[in-house]
Amino acid sequence: MKAVLCKQFGPPESLVLEEVPSPKSGAGEVVVTVKAASVNFPDVLIIQNKYQVKPPLPFSPGSELAGVVKDIGAGVRNAKPGDRVIAFATYGAFAEECLVPADRVLPIPEGMDFVTAASFLLTYGTSYHALRNRVSTAPGETLLVLGAAGGVGIAAIEIGKVLGLRVIACASSDEKLAVCREHGADDAINYASEDLREGIKRTPNEGELYYSLGLLLAEEKRLADAADALGMAARLMPQRARVRYNLALALDRLSRDKEAESALLLAFQLDPRDPDIVYAAAAFYVQRKQWKRALPFAERLAEIMPNEPGPGQLLASIRRQLDGSNP
Repeated sequence: MKAVLCKQFGPPESLVLEEVPSPKSGAGEVVVTVKAASVNFPDVLIIQNKYQVKPPLPFSPGSELAGVVKDIGAGVRNAKPGDRVIAFATYGAFAEECLVPADRVLPIPEGMDFVTAASFLLTYGTSYHALRNRVSTAPGETLLVLGAAGGVGIAAIEIGKVLGLRVIACASSDEKLAVCREHGADDAINYASEDLREGIKRTPNEGELYYSLGLLLAEEKRLADAADALGMAARLMPQRARVRYNLALALDRLSRDKEAESALLLAFQLDPRDPDIVYAAAAFYVQRKQWKRALPFAERLAEIMPNEPGPGQLLASIRRQLDGSNP
């Protein structure tokens, strides 16, 4: 079979096309005849030895593919020869055939073509995980998407609209933003021609956008910028407990203790039954060995979550400290 090979680390121009032996399936493995394979950012990194996965040379890059099952190994129950499948291979997809662990193979939905299927898992899976598992969203809220014209960005726009969110797309050219609008973006910011913060200010729901930006900056460990953005969000949305809570987390990581404490206490006043906020307040004082101040928050947490062992254990630990000391 033919395969695109990386025989020495370098740019895409260094790849070669050669004949190689066809793969054979072992136990728990599937051989897929590749009909389409997508190009993702990790594929560019892996051929330059800049990715966390470092296959031995030579290897065929390509992490995502769609095709037809050619052969299965012993113990495979989720696929059979002839099935149309999507597969995540990490590497090896830029070839006529690809060997994939069976647990990385999924059936192609009815009506989806191979090209679409081959570009579905990584982009839409990443954005779905971000919007459904990493954050809690509600219809009517605003989603700010940076790098919105890329694969993950376009997926985020489309998923955001399905979730009922107002989507603001950010990209580096008007042409890219036009693509974003075609995929459903409600508004757009060209951060090459205008300051991102100024662009946020001219859009509706300014507070929500600062909040989204702050969370993103915190994820990137740009804590000072995150605290600035979350502080602006808190001023624009003073009654939002979770905004104060996330601001407190950023300030705490910056060792701005007084400001973090103030933000936490305000968050607690706004929503004294949010377990994340109550736990954060208890933990804030525990870390500083201020047991008396931690106690009422630990008691409230145990009250809110009576069936969870963690809050009770935290409360018992604080009480033990108070029995042996008087801070």
